[in-house]
Amino acid sequence: MKIAVGSTNPVKIDSVKNATEGRLNGVVIEGFEVSSSVSDQPMSDEETKNGAEERAVKVLKLSKADIGVGLEGGVYVEDSRIWNTVWCSVIDKNGRIENVNGLRFMLPKKLEKEILKGEEMGPAMDKLIGSTDIKKKQGAIGVITDGWISREECYRNLVKIALGRLLSKEW
Repeated sequence: MKIAVGSTNPVKIDSVKNATEGRLNGVVIEGFEVSSSVSDQPMSDEETKNGAEERAVKVLKLSKADIGVGLEGGVYVEDSRIWNTVWCSVIDKNGRIENVNGLRFMLPKKLEKEILKGEEMGPAMDKLIGSTDIKKKQGAIGVITDGWISREECYRNLVKIALGRLLSKEW
């Protein structure tokens, strides 16, 4: 089985590799650069979900894999606060698609301010902590939780749910 990930970000690719480890034998996982067709910093749940679906569909066509995976991080506003959100979409060659949403938490005020200025979360976090490419490492969640959980861990669990639903014969 071949699974294509709609990104070359190592965090996203590793989340799929780690999600399938021990469950799917002989699986080949490869990342491809595809456009999400949404803004660099999706600003609503709907836009974030659309980005994940677009990545999954595009990477499936491009790679000719058995399954395409799209992961998209974004934010949305609720109760005058900005919340983090992540969507995972998986699609198979028959067009069956599963969407999973998670990683919802309120952003710290200083990160909110940067995003409201038009900054993407990863670069904004880099600027705030003096780092580079945090989104390809522990992610904002890793910084915010002081290393208790990483972006890859969060994404991995979303991938497990989505793939589990797609591949479950009974459900």
